[in-house]
Amino acid sequence: MKSIEAATKVEQARTTVYRHKAELAELKNSAPPEKEIAKALDAALDRLADRGRDALPVRGLVSPAGAPNWKPELTDADLLGLIVAVARDQVRALVIEKAEAALGSRKSMSPAERQKKVDAVKAKLLAAEIEEESLIRAAEDGGVEVLRRADADPRATLGV
Repeated sequence: MKSIEAATKVEQARTTVYRHKAELAELKNSAPPEKEIAKALDAALDRLADRGRDALPVRGLVSPAGAPNWKPELTDADLLGLIVAVARDQVRALVIEKAEAALGSRKSMSPAERQKKVDAVKAKLLAAEIEEESLIRAAEDGGVEVLRRADADPRATLGV
């Protein structure tokens, strides 16, 4: 009966460890604030529009020799830049719409806020793993063999 109790306690501790690991994964999947998304998008659109304007080959139109000659040879990136230069607001609205759909219900937070929460969860995770190791050692002292998780934090298993 002792072995069942020991194993149950270890499994409960592991459930806590897995819950904290899931919380970390969720935090790492959080999106930046909408304000930062919009700022990054605006900067990218500005770069594209500048590239498109700079890529316009107008020399042939203002050539002093003979009739005006215009043979635009633009790359896809240059063409995209021209589209953004001409229809920036429409392109921005479309990208924002797609970004909002991609975000779905994901939470957003600033990098500083995310890091603060990650640090707090990591501390809870280490405490949970230390508790798990303590329960494993108590079980072993009682003659019950319990396998350790391969992904356990070495600081917990070594008691550091």
